[in-house]
Amino acid sequence: SRPLTLEPEIGPDFGGLAEWPTEHVVKVLCFYHPNDTDAMKAEQEDVLKRLFAACRRNRLEMLLEIIPSKVGPVDADTTADIIRRFYEIGIYPDWWKL
Repeated sequence: SRPLTLEPEIGPDFGGLAEWPTEHVVKVLCFYHPNDTDAMKAEQEDVLKRLFAACRRNRLEMLLEIIPSKVGPVDADTTADIIRRFYEIGIYPDWWKL
């Protein structure tokens, strides 16, 4: 969804992840584009940063699937730009699905 929402079972503070077995991987699909509005990017990034922190806190791996949204042109650099941005803000998923 845009903006990104997660399953309500994990809770607003992602406390539900504490109950997940450590061999499970947290997978999240995010529609994101460098040309999104600043407000949209901030909201998406906030959810992902909090989820990443919760995964680390609970010793869970995270798989992040990114799909460039259709709000702007997509070229050979778009996905790399998105990955670069996530690294800049401290999101380092264990797995990427591109």
